[in-house]
Amino acid sequence: MFDYLTDTVNNDTSIILNDTNVCHISLIEKGFKSQYGLCDDYVSSIIVSGIFLVFHFSLVVVSLSGLLYQYFKLYKANKLKEINHLTARGLSLLILPAVWGLIFSIIILSRVMVNRKVFSCFIFVLTYFNAVPIMALPIILRTIRLISLMKINEWKVVIANEQKKIVNEGITKIELLQENKLNLRNASNQNIVEESTIVLDNSFIGTTEKEIKTLNNEVVQKYSRYIKIFAMFTNNNFALITFFSAILFHTILFVMCGLINDFTSSSYFVADSKVFTFSHGCGMINYSQIYFGTTMGFYILIGSVTMTITFFIKRDTLFVKFEIIPLVINWLVVGTVYLIPSVISPVTTLVEYYFPWVIVILIAVVIDTIITCTIPVFIYYPLSKNHNNNTISSTPITKDQIEETRLEKCLKDPVVNKMLVDFATRSYCPEDILCWNSIQLFKKANKKKRAAILKHIYNDYLKVDATMELNVNRAAANNFQEIQDWINNYNHRKDSSAFPEDSLVKNLEFFVLHNMLDIFDRFTKAYEKELTKF
Repeated sequence: MFDYLTDTVNNDTSIILNDTNVCHISLIEKGFKSQYGLCDDYVSSIIVSGIFLVFHFSLVVVSLSGLLYQYFKLYKANKLKEINHLTARGLSLLILPAVWGLIFSIIILSRVMVNRKVFSCFIFVLTYFNAVPIMALPIILRTIRLISLMKINEWKVVIANEQKKIVNEGITKIELLQENKLNLRNASNQNIVEESTIVLDNSFIGTTEKEIKTLNNEVVQKYSRYIKIFAMFTNNNFALITFFSAILFHTILFVMCGLINDFTSSSYFVADSKVFTFSHGCGMINYSQIYFGTTMGFYILIGSVTMTITFFIKRDTLFVKFEIIPLVINWLVVGTVYLIPSVISPVTTLVEYYFPWVIVILIAVVIDTIITCTIPVFIYYPLSKNHNNNTISSTPITKDQIEETRLEKCLKDPVVNKMLVDFATRSYCPEDILCWNSIQLFKKANKKKRAAILKHIYNDYLKVDATMELNVNRAAANNFQEIQDWINNYNHRKDSSAFPEDSLVKNLEFFVLHNMLDIFDRFTKAYEKELTKF
């Protein structure tokens, strides 16, 4: 059933030159002969393989050239941390599938063009053993990255809301407890209550004050840990390590199976040959097909789990989730088109040698490259870049005009603010809006709250490698030195009665508003009717 990339032959160690299980009778009548479990290819098979390989090679070269050019421009503009249609997909998951898909195509089709009977059995079987992870792992890794990105940004919003809740409710609670403490002390002086009650109350107040000073509690700590863990799954190194670890694992299996095949009296994996042979080719037989079927079932199981989870997460605005649907349809349809005819003898013994049936699978590889690399590079990203340029030129923001922008008016509306936070979360970049909300919380807060909120803004948004670090030009912002200096002075100041002024966050507010221009432009296009009053 899983006659993949193979020619089905009898498990016979003797070389048969007229085996109709390998060569169709019509081919034998034309002088074709079977050898090493293989038949001769007709000239049409060689021509089709060559044309397809040139097309596939050209597609990958053009796609990767465009990708590297766009990444070079991002690097020159110091925008590699900026979330867009390319960075959201991860550089490793844009390059790896395209490159390895092409390598797979080169090896399989070169085997046809050179002559199956001549092409190294060792190279072919090694490729065969790694075929499933090469094709299946990229989809699984994309779903893992998508799930992780969405959950990370959702948790950032949870943390921001929890910290706002601490500020709004926690300090009020402290003030009430302090008032109760004063009343209890007065009552104690009148012998109405015992002093132990006051001690218990002081302990409770102290715990709450600690949460206020750090804007931190169990909920914030829990989701901060989750973010750190899931951030590993979005790292390019995770995709690289996972992919090459899988290739190494399957290569070790190939070596083990090759040793079993070559050092036993019967051929288990290849026909009329040894696996560790470079001088001629070979056809695959029974146990190779069992291995392929088992491996494919394992990866389908993992992929089914990750894709099922993917369907339950929010739809992102950069079409990363949208890509999963055509990718799944692509592999299901093409896989079915390939597998069903491949169990029919006339296909494996006749059609295969006029038209390499493996090209059906390679079509899926090409479609995969187009969906996940070519389209994002040449369609999605250029369109988003044009939107960004139009927005910046038509909606300028200056430090003296911040209050006059449409963006600011929308942010001040609670309903629209919540919609924009959700939209930014689904775009994997809610940090700027959450920071802006914290700035407004700071500006509206009384003196007792301001120092704590400013520390929270610095620790969560401005420090390098912070949980919600902003993507800003630190040189242009002077690394927000004013805020850092004020906090340092406050920490060493014995008198804590001083409080930060609005002017400390004015520069920061300018930068986060400017960062929001692109996301706001896409937001206004998506919610044009809802924003008519603005």
